Amino acid sequence: MEMVARTPLVYTHEYLLEEKTRMPGIYGRKKPYDDWTFILNHYLDSDLQSAGMPENDYKRVFSQGMDPVDKWKLIEPWWLHVKNTGYGRAVELAIRDLYGVAELSAKTVGTIQSAYDTSRHPGLYNHVLRERANIESCQVHNLEDVPYMESAMPTYLMQNICIMGMFEGPDFDLFAQPAEIRVTSLSDWHAVIDW
Repeated sequence: MEMVARTPLVYTHEYLLEEKTRMPGIYGRKKPYDDWTFILNHYLDSDLQSAGMPENDYKRVFSQGMDPVDKWKLIEPWWLHVKNTGYGRAVELAIRDLYGVAELSAKTVGTIQSAYDTSRHPGLYNHVLRERANIESCQVHNLEDVPYMESAMPTYLMQNICIMGMFEGPDFDLFAQPAEIRVTSLSDWHAVIDW
């Protein structure tokens, strides 16, 4: 295990917000909450749904409208079903290694929330990703509703060109307008990507 921990990694597909977005808790439409349940996001939240968590409870857990500690009451009935999935194990390893908490439970969720609040400061990525996880760099698929994210850490958080808006919608204003290219064909989209 120590050899694995010492091995530098390149993370090839990550969904990280820039720290300037992450720290004040401003996420746009995709991340409307900022509490300990953020660590369940993307993909353990899907495991909770697959286990049978009702849609209304799911929406409340991943929202601003509920006390962070009370969210555990909605998660608890489903935790037994998801805690041994790969994503469930990753959450428990993360809370153990980052917050010193052995397991996620009614007794520990308050401690986890407090540790989460304390950890949210500039330098979080450097501490967690570089120092603790030994990740040399991350290839980032941004979630900030822009085609390309200018990174404050460009050699560490290497940003993808997010082309989803080229086929979802498509969003001509967001993608083609900055390039001043009128898109009428696939080759026009290629020109936007080249730009």
